[in-house]
Amino acid sequence: MSDAKAFSEYWRDRIEYDLGSFIDPGTMVRVDGAGRSYRVQWTMRGVDQEALFSTSPDRGVSVKVNGNNLPYRSFLAGSDMADLKTVARMVLQASKPGLLVPTRADVGVGGGAKPSAGSAVEVLTNLLEHESDAATRVVMVTGAAGAGKTSVLRELVRLQADKYLRGQTTKLLLYVNAQGRALARLNEALATELQDLKVGLTYPSVAVLTRLGILVPVIDGFDELLGVSGYDDAFSSLASFLEQLKGEGQLLTSARSVYYEEEFLARADRV
Repeated sequence: MSDAKAFSEYWRDRIEYDLGSFIDPGTMVRVDGAGRSYRVQWTMRGVDQEALFSTSPDRGVSVKVNGNNLPYRSFLAGSDMADLKTVARMVLQASKPGLLVPTRADVGVGGGAKPSAGSAVEVLTNLLEHESDAATRVVMVTGAAGAGKTSVLRELVRLQADKYLRGQTTKLLLYVNAQGRALARLNEALATELQDLKVGLTYPSVAVLTRLGILVPVIDGFDELLGVSGYDDAFSSLASFLEQLKGEGQLLTSARSVYYEEEFLARADRV
């Protein structure tokens, strides 16, 4: 099989899977065509939609919809699909700027640590702007209780939403508060945050957008996603989400340093 044909067939399945997270319940994605172009039909928010998807190993995937030609990522982020600009506006409305004392951070690299070149917000911003092509990247923010992790993450999310609306970045951060939510799973925490923001985005599409690198979940207090099995539930909840990413995208999460050092690393090593 040629590279072009393999690329096209991969994206045929991928498009069907990705759009499947947006469509109305009880409906399906219909994909017609062969070669490099596919005509796709789906129903979303009660409206029948159609677009032409073109695939090329050299130029990637483009979408012709409503007379416009868009890159695949821009199409999914646009107002007809995820509508991430509205999400960014709601994020800004829900997170007004406040007093933040700059917090410095150390960046762990290969088991060691080196002093950061700036504040924690600057360090995290730089880390998230440079993605890894090899595998899904998990950025873990650790610190003692009361060290200011939540304040840093909320400010990071607010600043990134502002940059997104100004067109200065194509990556939006989604804050997920997992603190004190006993018996909650990650999908429940995601669904609750999206409902609180009052946006049309649903949690099944979060993994799709994360995988494409246009959305980064920020899970604050990941170690508090506890259930009847204790820390097993917190770890398995994150592992299940990572499995959906299929080695792409990235996410940011925070946990108390005692959990990270004594529980998370040991479980990750076993996996």
